[in-house]
Amino acid sequence: MGTRREIRRQGETVLAAILILFFFQLLGVWIESIYRLSLIKLAMGAELLGILLPLLFLPIAAAGRRVERGVLAAALLVVLVTRALCPLLSAPWLIVNAGVGVAACLALACHVLSGTTGPIRRDLGVTVAIAVLLSILLRVWGSSYDLSMGGPWAWLGWVLAGLALVLLLVPRQRGASDEAHAADGGQINDIAAALGLFANAAIIYLVLLSPAVVSAWCGADYLLGTALLVVSLVCALGWMAAKPYGPSRSVLLLWNGVFVVALVAGIRWNTIVFPATSEAPAVFVGPPSWRQTAPLYLMLLLAGVVPLNIAALAARCAAGRPRRYVAPVTLGMAFLTLVTMLLIFTNVWGYVGIAGDYLRNRFYLPFLIAGAGMIAPWLIPAKRDAASRDNAPSASALPVVGGVALALLAITGVVGRAARPAPADESLRAITVLTYNMQQGSALEGDQNYWGQLARIRAVAPDIIGLQESDVARPSGGHVDAARFFAEALGFYHYYGPNAISGTFGTAIVSRFPLHDPVSFFSYSTTDEIGTAAAVIEAGGRRIAFFNSHPAGRPAAMQAHVDALMAEVRKYDHVIAVGDYNFRESSPYYEKVVGTLTDSWRALYPDGIGVMPDTREPLDMTQRIDHIFVSPDFEVVESHYIPAPASQTDHPAHWSIIRWE
Repeated sequence: MGTRREIRRQGETVLAAILILFFFQLLGVWIESIYRLSLIKLAMGAELLGILLPLLFLPIAAAGRRVERGVLAAALLVVLVTRALCPLLSAPWLIVNAGVGVAACLALACHVLSGTTGPIRRDLGVTVAIAVLLSILLRVWGSSYDLSMGGPWAWLGWVLAGLALVLLLVPRQRGASDEAHAADGGQINDIAAALGLFANAAIIYLVLLSPAVVSAWCGADYLLGTALLVVSLVCALGWMAAKPYGPSRSVLLLWNGVFVVALVAGIRWNTIVFPATSEAPAVFVGPPSWRQTAPLYLMLLLAGVVPLNIAALAARCAAGRPRRYVAPVTLGMAFLTLVTMLLIFTNVWGYVGIAGDYLRNRFYLPFLIAGAGMIAPWLIPAKRDAASRDNAPSASALPVVGGVALALLAITGVVGRAARPAPADESLRAITVLTYNMQQGSALEGDQNYWGQLARIRAVAPDIIGLQESDVARPSGGHVDAARFFAEALGFYHYYGPNAISGTFGTAIVSRFPLHDPVSFFSYSTTDEIGTAAAVIEAGGRRIAFFNSHPAGRPAAMQAHVDALMAEVRKYDHVIAVGDYNFRESSPYYEKVVGTLTDSWRALYPDGIGVMPDTREPLDMTQRIDHIFVSPDFEVVESHYIPAPASQTDHPAHWSIIRWE
């Protein structure tokens, strides 16, 4: 009987871990889809009403004891169905689908915190750690894209949903542990616990689900960051197995404090002071120093405190009816949503009015607020009684073994998907250059489209790519590091360029050749920060400087950018400068660039009228803003544009083949 009981218990742990993973996936899709529909219009519209959908769980407040089990079963089914539908729906329907799924998850949270789901609450810290490790595994092998959410590996999500359904059908053995509870600390204790739980959930969602997020913040080492994070989570699992009661309140208070300080310090030390006026010189930022990354590594090493927090906070919740937790869970979800929206606004500060002026260059602020939410519950003493001992997780080594396996697979994925050096070819005399504004991974109608864009890039078969609007390693882009996603899929190197903390449009370089001396420089800006990515490649015996730009804003900002760019261009003999420049041929900025460099399109089509590469139909590109400029000593062999929607984004895909002797 003991063995069968243990099997049931571990089955419940797996089920709960899958459901927690699904919550974060549905949350991510819901927020991302709302943002993407606003992005394609550059304005907020009816899609913002989707922010209210999680409130659908509120009717649980009216549910009496007789229908609680029916509500629980319905919520479980809704979570599984909505998660299974995600890869099949377009953005407008995803908002509704995922919003309903999040609402069902919140209903489940009320049941879990009330204790009506039995041992799941006791093992909540363990299941959270397993869920985060599973997310890391899916993200690492998907090069920061969650493999189970779409593309050729979407079936993994359906397998997980099917496994969860099977585990739901396994009969549970209800015992005394279902009724065990902590002393009732009242409504204040419930609210403090719920806010603490959702503050920790915010840190999971915004930081821990994908190691590529922290790497994209400042260029921190991806392998080291992943290793520290998974080791920390495995150690937390070991702690919960060896000491089911968890750390004391004072230890958690200190641990959380150091974690939050390391997180905020790591962001602040990588925050850039931008040029204040159009006359100010550009600010140059190279790869981060050890001092800049050390706090973030420390934060990742301490990340095991998050599942320990969740375990301890769940144990503070008193048994009762699920309706008791409706208000606390509502407040907690509002807190998580607020923190997430603040983080998005720090990136799009130029488009949100007066609030944007305050949030500009304050990337740290949402994390400081979430960190305060992590610390606050440990400032409030909690009541305990003898029954609370039964709320502690039962010691078991199996989750630790499973966690170690997931961690090893994740580290293997990081190593296995890294770029491989391209063999030196001194005879090389031609390369294909692509400039690609990926609109943050969106298709023309606002659907997430990373896989379609990858297919477009593969069809071009470029040697080096300048990506614009690749600033997606954040909630509005599904936490996908697009530069890494494309680079690892192609076996290329990449430089994210202006980091995610800086709040730029996201200019990145993806290259078949190793990137030497990578640097970003920032010029005066009036909308999003203007950051240009630069690096040197060695090809066919030449050292070629490559620049990728995406300026925007008022004339003073545009002029400051082109002045800074041309000052750098003149330092090199061989140059390729690409980007979404947001200027046309009639502008003074274009005239300044072509005074030194050659427009690759005009080199072949002096009148600006070319042909479609497949159909050979005439193609008028006289009003284009995406350009490839090269040094005059390069010969332009071919130059092409593929307009939207065939480009898989809202900009044309533009590439040129250049040759030299």
